[in-house]
Amino acid sequence: MKDFSQISNIIFDIGNVLLNISPLKVVDALEKISIYGKNLDKLLDSSSGFYLEFEVGALNSSQFREKIRSLVPAQLSDQQIDQAWCSMLEEFDQEKIRFLQKLSKKYRIFILSNTNEIHVNAMNKQLMQKFGIEGLHQIVEKAYYSNEIKLAKPHAEIYEYVLNDAKLNVYQTLFIDDRLDNITTAKKLGFNILHYTTQQPFDELLGEFLKK
Repeated sequence: MKDFSQISNIIFDIGNVLLNISPLKVVDALEKISIYGKNLDKLLDSSSGFYLEFEVGALNSSQFREKIRSLVPAQLSDQQIDQAWCSMLEEFDQEKIRFLQKLSKKYRIFILSNTNEIHVNAMNKQLMQKFGIEGLHQIVEKAYYSNEIKLAKPHAEIYEYVLNDAKLNVYQTLFIDDRLDNITTAKKLGFNILHYTTQQPFDELLGEFLKK
């Protein structure tokens, strides 16, 4: 097991770490309300195109919806598009949220996520309904969302932004993410890293941090 005894800060990703995501559900949802568009698969490429533009804040929600409409022949309402787009988001795990709350009493905890305005609003709504909190920012020191800071993982600039903004020592910081490309960049910059690849409960994976 890695030695994390020097850790005082922990940065969590959201997707497939704090809640599971299933991008293919977006295409399925759009197929149910519209004839399949020939370029609809572009929606699933978060590394380029208007998906990436949306996640770095280059497109606002209205502009993103228009991009969706350009891929399908049916005229879809804002609500239909938002519901389809958010169908990839599953439920926040209650135990993970509780674990995050416990960790925040002993460590400086942060969120660093590639996301977008529509998903942030949907996640905040779910968190209010399930846990009575307005968003993850209420249980961590700060949540960094790509669409707000206009940078995205795995580019080094977003990690450096967080380090500078939060005044973190990279060698005392643990970065947790499910994507290998994001982990690779973080490791090159000197972060302690944990590649989250299983559904292992947080209390098994990170329980040692609560014993300090």
